[in-house]
Amino acid sequence: MLLKQYGMTAGHFEENHLSQVSRQGQILLAAVSEKIAKLESKKLVATEAERNIQYDNIEVSFVSDVFQALQPAERVLMVPVTPQAVDLTKDEAIQSKFIGFVDRDAIFQQKIINNLSVYDYSQIKELAPDVILLSVHHQHRNSILDAINEQVNLMTKVLVVDQ
Repeated sequence: MLLKQYGMTAGHFEENHLSQVSRQGQILLAAVSEKIAKLESKKLVATEAERNIQYDNIEVSFVSDVFQALQPAERVLMVPVTPQAVDLTKDEAIQSKFIGFVDRDAIFQQKIINNLSVYDYSQIKELAPDVILLSVHHQHRNSILDAINEQVNLMTKVLVVDQ
């Protein structure tokens, strides 16, 4: 799957080679190929579906370059606490924009990470961010976007970092 992602084909165990070895090899190859195809199609469908979801209180945009997407005076709230989010807060070019993190995990709440407090979702309104920056695996995006949508009452800008 990794080779296919980078436009390469396996040189050592080609499809014909495995299928000629044994019937078991042929069955194994068919099963693996089928699983890979299912995973790839699910990933594309999920991503496409996420891009088309409409919310009442949030305006969702997908960005690949956080630095270009943020305006100079915007106050940014990171949701949730992830390694990628923490890394973004270390960048001196945009460090001053961040007002904190939001995470549903009680272990993180009331903690300080890179001089930024971690809050509960219920505190989003009082923090009044200009932008909510979401940097999380696509598997969790919809539930997090739903939670954010429930906590804000004005059209709030949400930037989802494409990973």
